[in-house]
Amino acid sequence: DRSDPHTAEREQVLQQHFHRPPPLAHNHRSAGGIIAFNNTLFGQLRTLLAPGLQDIFHGHEQLAARTGSGLVHLERVDRLHGQEANDTRDALVLQWVDEALHDGFRPGDIALLVRSRSLGHRMATMLVRNGHAVVSPDGLRLAGDPVIELLVDLLRYLHDADPLAAARIVQWRAMLDAADTVDPYANMTDPDPRKTVDLFLEQHDGLKLRTTLSELIMHASIAFGIHPAQDARVLTLLDEVHASTRDHGQDIGRFLEHWQRSGGQRNVEPPESDEAIRIMTIHKAKGLQFPVVILPDASLQTRAPEERLWVEPGEAIPELPITLVRTNKALREAGLREIALEDDATMLDNMDLLYVAFTRAAQRLYAAVPASSGTLGQALLDHMSHAGDAERMTMGERAAPWPSQANAPTLALDAAPIPSGSLDLHVRKEAPEDWDPADPDPYRRYGNAVHAALARVRTVHDVQAALDEAVVQGGLTASASTELAQRLIALLGTPELDPWFGKDLDVRTEATLITADGRALRPDRVVTTADAIRVLDIKTGHRAPHHHEQVRGYMHQLGLLGHAQVQGALLYLPEGILEPVSA
Repeated sequence: DRSDPHTAEREQVLQQHFHRPPPLAHNHRSAGGIIAFNNTLFGQLRTLLAPGLQDIFHGHEQLAARTGSGLVHLERVDRLHGQEANDTRDALVLQWVDEALHDGFRPGDIALLVRSRSLGHRMATMLVRNGHAVVSPDGLRLAGDPVIELLVDLLRYLHDADPLAAARIVQWRAMLDAADTVDPYANMTDPDPRKTVDLFLEQHDGLKLRTTLSELIMHASIAFGIHPAQDARVLTLLDEVHASTRDHGQDIGRFLEHWQRSGGQRNVEPPESDEAIRIMTIHKAKGLQFPVVILPDASLQTRAPEERLWVEPGEAIPELPITLVRTNKALREAGLREIALEDDATMLDNMDLLYVAFTRAAQRLYAAVPASSGTLGQALLDHMSHAGDAERMTMGERAAPWPSQANAPTLALDAAPIPSGSLDLHVRKEAPEDWDPADPDPYRRYGNAVHAALARVRTVHDVQAALDEAVVQGGLTASASTELAQRLIALLGTPELDPWFGKDLDVRTEATLITADGRALRPDRVVTTADAIRVLDIKTGHRAPHHHEQVRGYMHQLGLLGHAQVQGALLYLPEGILEPVSA
């Protein structure tokens, strides 16, 4: 509030004593030659910014804290279109990668920095195709990766024998096995791909639905010649499997739904020590450093030429205070304020990104600069020309890698103590034949289905109809229902259970009792007679002491409601035992 004299006084004092914080003068990350190049380049590029924005790069110069010139190499890429342009850029990137590896850098020392994830994905695909291991939090999604698609299609085929999944399995296997273009069906003795996949499954007996999804994927990876513990893609896929099974159990159908919905968009996160080339967006690279940095496209031009902006047309269309227009050359020449401001902001954004990208390099910086690539790209080409060569500019020398932290002494952890004597451990990785992998907790599901059926039973004559309804609703299988009906009819028809399941009783099932503190209690069965009220709780599992406490809680609550004679009991269905509960 400027009307407050104290606020105005504080503001004046702050303005009088404000001092611009000094920039981080010393760069301890990069070689001296790379720092000098960036100091000169961005001192010139700041003139591309609007006058009011140029101060942002004021004092950007840094002092080198390390010796050594490093290497800076910029190369012009001719104006090409389509696949021809991609091939030219790919050849340059491969040349620089091979050069760095030849000089002793590890794959993990090399980082490709890109503006867009789409370019990162294309770069990742190209490098993998040429035999390089790649990890990327941006450019290498699980969906589309041949190894991952092969494993997921195998799950689809195991789930419902999908013939399209079988055809894709044959194609993915041929793609992974071949070094060049190949006909995946050339060596097939039968035109039906399902028979080829079935033969593969017969040869690898461990690929069955009776195991967990994680075990299934690991067995499948090994069967396809992939080591799951050494493949970042498979490890990330296993993370997705874990996320799905945590919510839905070992249900292959639910996992495939999860994969279709969002799982395939998961990115492979690079392990810290992975021997693979890193690909990431420049935004992701902020605060990081890499011995070798490669920019496949230093122009950073991604924005569509016809962006829509809200503008004030002014005298051109006086009846419209504001309108949505497509930006184009004519409107820029008309001097619309909004378009000029947007262009200024875009240039600043591109300059910031270029500065981040160029200052990530510690020893080597490679950049491809496309011809006719916008204002910033043209400024880079002009800088190359002024340095003496319009086609390529090289500063510094190809030196060996600096000593890395990888050679630093490591701290050894003491081995965990092992108990003396033999350990009698029984581990089973494969379920019984009748196990349902789609059911994460079959005992709980069975118990819930039995309780729901008994809630519809007033007398023993209602048992069959109640169990038939449970089969229709999917809670019980037909065979389980038949077996259970025989046991329940014999058990509930005994004289011992007649006080709870006899004729002409006032019965309430799953009735809710509200306690004084607001808790809800739901006994399975409450029977009211003229002389007493009886409460029965039905258990489908083993006996436990706390079951008596549970029924006593029901009895106490019924007593508080004014019932003088309250009786309680527990019915254990597996054993057919009725157990009285004392008050």
